[in-house]
Amino acid sequence: MSDASSAPGHTATDVDWDEVRRTGQRVHPLTPIVRGLVVVVAIAGAVVNGLLSRTFELSALWQALILGAVLVGGFVAGFMSWRHTAYLLDDGAFRLRSGWLVRSRRSLAYRMIQSATIAQPLVARLLGLASVQLNVTGSMLGLTVAYLRRADAERLRDDLLQRARTSGAPVGEAPADRRDDAYPADDEPAPDEWVDDESAGLELVRHSPARVIGAGLISTALLFSVLGVTAAAIDIFVISGDGPSVRTFIALIGGFGPLATFVATYWGLRVSTSSAGLRVSRGLTALQHDLIAPGKVQGVQLSRPVLWRLRGLVKIELVVASGLRAAPVVVLAAGTAAEARALMSRLDPSFDVEGAAITPAARRARYARPVGWRRLRYGATADALVVRRGWLTERTTIVRHSSIEAMWLRRGPWQRLLGLASVEVATAFTRVTIAHLALTDAQQLVRTELTALYRTRRESSLADDRDPGLGKLLQ
Repeated sequence: MSDASSAPGHTATDVDWDEVRRTGQRVHPLTPIVRGLVVVVAIAGAVVNGLLSRTFELSALWQALILGAVLVGGFVAGFMSWRHTAYLLDDGAFRLRSGWLVRSRRSLAYRMIQSATIAQPLVARLLGLASVQLNVTGSMLGLTVAYLRRADAERLRDDLLQRARTSGAPVGEAPADRRDDAYPADDEPAPDEWVDDESAGLELVRHSPARVIGAGLISTALLFSVLGVTAAAIDIFVISGDGPSVRTFIALIGGFGPLATFVATYWGLRVSTSSAGLRVSRGLTALQHDLIAPGKVQGVQLSRPVLWRLRGLVKIELVVASGLRAAPVVVLAAGTAAEARALMSRLDPSFDVEGAAITPAARRARYARPVGWRRLRYGATADALVVRRGWLTERTTIVRHSSIEAMWLRRGPWQRLLGLASVEVATAFTRVTIAHLALTDAQQLVRTELTALYRTRRESSLADDRDPGLGKLLQ
């Protein structure tokens, strides 16, 4: 697979891919272990759990032979895949050659790169390795280079982002039509230093382990964990009648999956600024490092589970453009109301969340949605539409007027009988529904929102196309 639009004057057939394999950089030799260990662990778990012996009536010898064959076959396949994988950074595009049975040839123009993420699954983290995930304009495929040493992955990410910013000009020079404050001055460090220098940025959020664990214990994750353990216990001790064993112990521990996932995902969450964008890092077993460039934030969502509302906690996610989809990035996992207001004012001071979502749904909406109809609210600021809904977990979505691409007014049969209507708002990456409004209110909302859309589009056509919130944040 290749991208013919990757570089001006170069097509996929112009590239000597054998030369890329010979002279390009290779991924780390331990990459096959990281990729294949998941399969080995799954088969070993099946052996320990007795799944193979019960399903296929295999003896212990045959199970050992199957496990050995998988190990040998995985080693050979992994070695061949590593031997045929290489990448190269030339003047116009990033080249990646991979595969030995099914060969892949991909060329990615630097100007197409939107953002980059460094990911470290558990096994890769133990071995000191990381992958670089590149999100691409107009493509859901993106591109992933796995695995490299952590330092090499950071250097590759910074080099690619620097080339993406300076595409169309010689590397290291800022295009003349770009603002000077987006690029380092002559007396500043080299690009690979100032892009990755977290100490020079302002730290906005840091979650302690105690905060993450405490928030998980009063979140809906605990509720689902309790339900999972209860269901597993009923199945093991009541329905199937199995006694204590390794399998039953694993099944009971697995019931705590939702709570463990919450803690492991948001462990050590840290958000800071840098010259390249907003830097987000998190994770206990698998580390993830996101770098959000200015202008890529499409919307914001705030979530508050029912018990969090009693403690005044909130989660904030940024909806970030990522190819043809939106990737939510959590920048506040369990923050206080004061922390949320401070962070939101940094992102965009015009977002007055608490004062905007004040208009409730019509009272007759209780006949269409008996549970939770009181939590349906909407509102607007000068620059954004705010929608709030949900009773178990209250979610507030903020969408810029200027990013709205389509609106629908929908009325189902039951809504027509009740004189209600719902308004759906769509952007390039998200869709929000304002449900069960009175028909006149829904029509007025559509007219008001279209007016705000035209106004903000006219204003944005005269203003700088950089994201105003993150642009201010990075100054």
